[in-house]
Amino acid sequence: MATAPWMCVCRSRPARLLRRLPDDGHPTLIDGFAGPTSALGIDPIEDQRLAGGLAWSYGEAPTLLMLIFGMHRRFRADTAQAVATDRRADAHGDPELDAYNDYLTRLHQKDS
Repeated sequence: MATAPWMCVCRSRPARLLRRLPDDGHPTLIDGFAGPTSALGIDPIEDQRLAGGLAWSYGEAPTLLMLIFGMHRRFRADTAQAVATDRRADAHGDPELDAYNDYLTRLHQKDS
């Protein structure tokens, strides 16, 4: 017979410790959270909205950091590539630019 996943959680050592009542007869911490939120004076919809907002916000910070990191690396790579291309063009010339300038010169000569 297969054990349900929640049964494994209930049989775990921390769960057994939380369920155990202290000797003085006061309820445990888990008993306070097991009841409905209305018993605590909290609106259930507002509780879910707040919990969803918190869960969403915890995922936003790492995503934002990774986005900034990725954009920074991309900018550095593009800048390094542009500098290398400019150095090569300065040292050896740029065949595409030279061909375009020749084309413009021929057009100018035709107009004259």
